Amino acid sequence: MQTVSTSRTRSLQKASGPYMLQKDDYPMYKETTNVPEEAAWGKILADAARHIANALQEGYGANAQQSWKLIQESFLKQLEDPGSTARGGFVRKH
Repeated sequence: MQTVSTSRTRSLQKASGPYMLQKDDYPMYKETTNVPEEAAWGKILADAARHIANALQEGYGANAQQSWKLIQESFLKQLEDPGSTARGGFVRKH
């Protein structure tokens, strides 16, 4: 799933609008595996947090485990009390 996670996050980066995916161009996990979407995206977000924590350690000398814990705490806080309105969704081809 590592390769798919990387391609999925790249598809978000290349999206035409704020977090917009072309559903037909990027089949989701539901269509390609037996992995539920929510579980797949949870893994993708956890992988991203670990990569960021490792990058903070490499780039700034931060403790990767402590950074990961702080990222996790901030993430959970944002889920409970978002600092902004979430936008995004699938783009339908015309």
